[in-house]
Amino acid sequence: TFSVLSGREEKMILYLLALNLFVAAMGEDSRCQQSYDNEKIGCEIEDGDEHWAYNSKRKSCFHYYDCEGNNRVPDFNTEEECSQTCNPVSDPRCKAVLPYEDYWVCGEGEAGIGYAHIHGECSRVCGDLPRNMLFDTQHQCQEACKVAAQ
Repeated sequence: TFSVLSGREEKMILYLLALNLFVAAMGEDSRCQQSYDNEKIGCEIEDGDEHWAYNSKRKSCFHYYDCEGNNRVPDFNTEEECSQTCNPVSDPRCKAVLPYEDYWVCGEGEAGIGYAHIHGECSRVCGDLPRNMLFDTQHQCQEACKVAAQ
């Protein structure tokens, strides 16, 4: 047989193909690529089972109720599963639980922006917290903690 490629080149091509398949398999979950709205799917609360889906345009999870029992969209069982799969947060400042008493009105120069787990939003924070636990701006916090702009 006549081969255009050398043995080494063939091995390199096979390696690259295998690597490409591996990267594709490790890619994003297809459930995270949807852009459904909860107004367009589901049914009334009293008629169905709660499910969670991801809207890739809004970059957020939302719940809906499935009446048919056939999961009309690729979805998740819980909000936590949806968020961890489609919108994982890696910034440690978003995971820090700040004391409740630090969320109060204070002077402009005294405050930083922290992620308030109670309300799932970025809020002004006062107190003697280390600056490395806070964000300088609302926008930085929203981007890092995957919070929709208010």
